[in-house]
Amino acid sequence: MSSGDTSVVDTSLNGGFDLSFDLPILATGEYIGIGSNVAINACDLTGNTISIYKTAGGLDVKAACNNGVVVDEISQTWGIPTHVRMTFHDCFCTLQIDDQWFWTFGFAYIKYPPAPSSGSQTGNIQLSIFGTDQKIVSNIEITELYDWREAIWIDMETTSMNAMSSVIQERPVEIIGNYLGEIVFYYTPDPANMAPIEVGYVKEDDVDEEDNQGLASDAIVYYLWQCVTNNRKVAQDYGFITRVFRMPDLTTGAKKAAQVAIRKAYQSTREHTTTLRFYPQIEIGDLVRIKYGLPGLGQAELTYDVIVETLVPNVASTRSTLRITGRENL
Repeated sequence: MSSGDTSVVDTSLNGGFDLSFDLPILATGEYIGIGSNVAINACDLTGNTISIYKTAGGLDVKAACNNGVVVDEISQTWGIPTHVRMTFHDCFCTLQIDDQWFWTFGFAYIKYPPAPSSGSQTGNIQLSIFGTDQKIVSNIEITELYDWREAIWIDMETTSMNAMSSVIQERPVEIIGNYLGEIVFYYTPDPANMAPIEVGYVKEDDVDEEDNQGLASDAIVYYLWQCVTNNRKVAQDYGFITRVFRMPDLTTGAKKAAQVAIRKAYQSTREHTTTLRFYPQIEIGDLVRIKYGLPGLGQAELTYDVIVETLVPNVASTRSTLRITGRENL
């Protein structure tokens, strides 16, 4: 990287984020900084930077506004850092270095980007990394399910699925088994960042359009507190629909969970059942781009992006097919 910003994330997460990455070896005086558009001071709403400086005796970390005003600073004795995890949760920023707690900043003021409406990029959290010239940051990862919890208590009789359920709580998480026998958890995969699998040779495609009981243009969410959220696409297509979500076990992330549930309900209003040539690489949860032509109707090609929910393969010696069902990526 150079001393200028290098954009690493532009995502629909809102209300917090969990970012981790590997550090290069830092000499005394060298630094790495993480910038975001999360405001930590009412006098500067453009965002903040968290800068990690290597000192002769350890590390110095500064939390500052984009206008340069330092909000908080901490110095601790430390060795050579190799891995950083930074979590923004509620009004706090927790920094873990080499899998050890380093410090938690508590801000008197914090403002996250407003929650985007479905299909809109407005309000996205934007992250960038900057620092000393010629330093390379690697293995950058942002966690999809970023909600912060203090602890999860389990006992000797707790099964692995019960433990995962205590993490998921009322969130609309999809639990899927893949071909390796592993369990994959889907919460809010962003189709904008997913490369669709393009398929041809479509033999049949039936589209079932019907209302979904989970649709809501406006939602009242009851959890530890209460909040409201809305979806403009539902309002435009179906009118004013108010729904109440009750998530009594959640202390964080309830608004996000309601938005995810509404979006999935909206996508489920167009269900595709498609028969195509056998594609062994397609798995449940994949984004598949279906293309086929209708020359008799004067239309060269129809294209749909479908999130796969079920797979039924039919392998035969003469003709193998794959039948998929899924909700359209609206």
